[in-house]
Amino acid sequence: MGMGNSGWLAVCAALTLAAFWPQGARAADDPNMGYLVQQAFADNCKQTLPALSKLIDSSLAASQSRLPQERLAAAREYARSAAGKRAAQAVGIAITAASNDNKLIASYECSKKINEWGQPAYPQVSGSQIGPDASRSLVSSIAPLALARLDCQVLDSVAAKEIAMPMAVDAGKSVPAEQWTFSGCGRTHSVSIDRREGRYGLAAQDRFDLAGM
Repeated sequence: MGMGNSGWLAVCAALTLAAFWPQGARAADDPNMGYLVQQAFADNCKQTLPALSKLIDSSLAASQSRLPQERLAAAREYARSAAGKRAAQAVGIAITAASNDNKLIASYECSKKINEWGQPAYPQVSGSQIGPDASRSLVSSIAPLALARLDCQVLDSVAAKEIAMPMAVDAGKSVPAEQWTFSGCGRTHSVSIDRREGRYGLAAQDRFDLAGM
């Protein structure tokens, strides 16, 4: 999958977040720490991008519903303990310091977590000339932001309309390729999909807009 101008910035941003997340490795092996990290990440997403709060809450609930109930109960009990509260504070500080309330980082990372936790099924794009694998990845990366704008939990459809390419294009420059219209709960929101050197991604201005920048 390709990315627009904002995507190239976010690659560095996401790597920065991963580099400054010292609890990540431990969370993979420790269910209690994993629970704390997940909660802290959710809280940080809701603080940085409040529009995603409903989707974060529903996806987090879906993720936790798949856990063995004994394991979830034990993790919640640990979170209420003195040691758990200290660990949660440390994790929260680390994640907040790494993200620095950066809305661009959050637009990528929080959308990724919504998809990972909630495992939503998004509709295929109708009318798109972009390959199915690339368009599927694009929909997943944009859908949480579009749903937040629509104030909706379920995406009904995504329709594409081709945008005429300019006669001359500067090498390495992103140009509009298609307009995608996301529909849900009786509302619609349209964004531009740009092409850059054969790769596709959400137009930078649309990502900034959806991220509240």
